[in-house]
Amino acid sequence: MSKDKATLFVIAGPGKNGIGRGEGSYALLNSETGEPVASHFCSHEEFALGDLWSDREERKKELIAKFGPIEVKLLRETDIDIDALIELNKEFMSE
Repeated sequence: MSKDKATLFVIAGPGKNGIGRGEGSYALLNSETGEPVASHFCSHEEFALGDLWSDREERKKELIAKFGPIEVKLLRETDIDIDALIELNKEFMSE
């Protein structure tokens, strides 16, 4: 797939509004479709970034092949509303 603009993926964690810096389950989701592509139990969100994306060369290759350029951010670094992301995820999962 060839795109000019990178697809934004977000990491949502435990805590209010998907923003949590402590222990819990973190998920890597396509912010445009709600598609979940990975999850990980982790002690802190900064480690979750590496565990879900930065340190996963094979995962990067697979997702870039499927979606084109990708940008990954922690949910708290975006203006994405967690409720809207959850709704997208529900729609994606019901397809």
